[in-house]
Amino acid sequence: MEVLPTEPAAVPPTPPASPTPAPRPTASATVPPTPSPSPYPSPAAAPAPTAEETATPQAEEATPGLLAADAALLPALAVVVENHPDARPQTGLDHADVVYETLAEGGVSRFLALFLTGDAPVVGPVRSLRHYFAFIAAEYGADVVHIGASPAGFAWRAALGLGKLDESAGDPGVWRSRARAAPHNAYTSTFDDRADLAARGNQQGGGWGPISVDPRAPLGAEPAPAVTIRFTPWPYAVAYAWDEASGVYTRSMEGAVHRDAADGASLGGPSVIVQFADIAPIPNDDKARVDIDLAGAGGRLLLFSRGTVQEGSWEKDAPDAPTRWLDADGAPLRLSPGQLWVEIVPLTASVDW
Repeated sequence: MEVLPTEPAAVPPTPPASPTPAPRPTASATVPPTPSPSPYPSPAAAPAPTAEETATPQAEEATPGLLAADAALLPALAVVVENHPDARPQTGLDHADVVYETLAEGGVSRFLALFLTGDAPVVGPVRSLRHYFAFIAAEYGADVVHIGASPAGFAWRAALGLGKLDESAGDPGVWRSRARAAPHNAYTSTFDDRADLAARGNQQGGGWGPISVDPRAPLGAEPAPAVTIRFTPWPYAVAYAWDEASGVYTRSMEGAVHRDAADGASLGGPSVIVQFADIAPIPNDDKARVDIDLAGAGGRLLLFSRGTVQEGSWEKDAPDAPTRWLDADGAPLRLSPGQLWVEIVPLTASVDW
């Protein structure tokens, strides 16, 4: 059941979608339409944005988020990135410290990319906020970059006091690429986003959330070189294959390696958390959106790290409380340095290794 916060701030109406893509940069108040509910088709590779299309006024160089034990924390930023087949391949996910993935609507997943220690000049395509992404962003003290939101997303963003850049409200930060069709053509820069939020006095500061990094983090007792995650009863599936040479789990979607649009590099990291949660369609929702029970809840967890697996659990007391990732003994999970992927999956999901 989708629950709104007590006495939420007024939820802005959703403006009609623009019939044609606008040239970048734009401060349009247009909210892109939500894709109609359908299972994933076999995706055709969408063209990557060209250098001209994704150019930003500054010439900053990307700095990858490494989640190193001694990494300096920047003002935390959470960017909502879509995963509709027409939005692939995405740009900039490889520079995030943490990437969450879970369902958004109609069996289509969505990412929340957390930039804690690094930056990316291009991230996207940017999409709309959900209330459970607001819960996650709040754990890190992260400001959110998105285009529109669900009614609960707007309400919880306000209730949690999140700093924001929302194109649908006329905020800066997002531009449109002419290399892709709308609405899958919205991009942002974390450099510009942090500058815009600071200039508005809108920056929260940030924190590490549930993360504890330890170069000596223990391995699981059971080998897990290949992992397949099915979001049953929805048809979507992802896989991770451990590569000893690179020290990462290489990520695949629908049987194809997940690559960055800018340089073609494969995505993945040394650790993948699978967090089981109650995910259910919101009754009578015309967008086939889902509710995810992340607050006042807990459950099973799997940590895949450096080719091994270990069982654990998670718990989160309230929307603004940090999630606790715990090992089998109830102690906080210690994670290897490097990019972390977090898959929030239905209770009925199947995970094979």
